[in-house]
Amino acid sequence: MRRIEPEMIQLKIIVNKKFGLDLNANTRKRDYVNARLVYSKILRERGYTHDAIGRSLNRDHATIIYYCRCASNIFIQDRFLEKKYFECKALFFGEIQPIETSDSEVTLAEQLDTLKEKVYGLTAENKLLSSELDERVKKTKRINKIINLIEERTHYGKEELVEKKIREMFNGLTQ
Repeated sequence: MRRIEPEMIQLKIIVNKKFGLDLNANTRKRDYVNARLVYSKILRERGYTHDAIGRSLNRDHATIIYYCRCASNIFIQDRFLEKKYFECKALFFGEIQPIETSDSEVTLAEQLDTLKEKVYGLTAENKLLSSELDERVKKTKRINKIINLIEERTHYGKEELVEKKIREMFNGLTQ
């Protein structure tokens, strides 16, 4: 019998509530696939193997590899999904609840573990944002000369006129 980690169960509950559905439902509807993608990406960032994540969802490890590889590109296209991802991740890593120092049951070791998880989550988020920035820089690099030319030669207050002329030019090119 397969063993599902308590963290996986906790994340499953968070994602189910955030998306308002059941991750284990046997369907390919977009909302369910998106929820499984978010779940998989968070657990992968946490260090779980593709196989372990797949077993927890009754899916093949190749599906999990696909989810993790395409997640960043999907987030670029779907900012609403990206927002849900960060919300689920924040709940999972405990970033929403502050550390209670007055609570006598909370030890320094527990506080340190909580802070480590927060740092881990922020580091993962930073990597994602850095890769997005790198992608955007690569995309704009090829047209930087055009952008610089427009910026140099466009007088203040004439932006709308320049935009209109560029649109006219491009419409003529596409016909």
